[in-house]
Amino acid sequence: MKQKIIKNKILDIFSFLPFGGAKQSDKEDFFTSEYLIMGHFTSSFLLTNILKEGLQPPSVTTIFSNAEQSKPGDEKNIYLIGHIDDIYSQNAVKKYGGEEILILVQIKRENIELDDFLNHYSSRGIMTNSQEEIYEVFSQTISPECCTKIGISPNQIIEVLDVNKIRKHTRNIVPIKNRVHMNMNDLLLHGINIEKLRYAYKHHCIV
Repeated sequence: MKQKIIKNKILDIFSFLPFGGAKQSDKEDFFTSEYLIMGHFTSSFLLTNILKEGLQPPSVTTIFSNAEQSKPGDEKNIYLIGHIDDIYSQNAVKKYGGEEILILVQIKRENIELDDFLNHYSSRGIMTNSQEEIYEVFSQTISPECCTKIGISPNQIIEVLDVNKIRKHTRNIVPIKNRVHMNMNDLLLHGINIEKLRYAYKHHCIV
């Protein structure tokens, strides 16, 4: 029986531990959530435009930090991730300058697909846009990497965080026993308020 979505319900699946694994969420919790919290790593150089226009696919913006690793069709996707993996912000800074940032967004659950990099899922017969398949991936201890073809508006951005501050404040955290996920609420258990991680906004723009 299909679960009824609870309007405006948000499930925070983003983990502040590198390759921290997926949120161990109850199936009902997942399917009744309208939104998921996920992350997008990029450069502060692009932030002014992102705050104004939101996150848009490279086919719209012509900005593609990881174009060298892409395959045809990737330019239509906005890439999101469920854990700390700063290789993406590092690539963006190398290409555009600025500082490494992490943008946390709330994305409609029904708008996401699994990122099929190197045919990781399709080669195993997994339908990347199936919500049931996405849940199976999310419910395992593997890191969820996703994409969406639908633009993310500025009002879907919930936090802009400084990647260097995240490294500084989380480097000594020992994961709770038998736990592979650490979201914003979990950080508070270690005395880390999200305010400590926020990016000190400076004006940047694309010339």
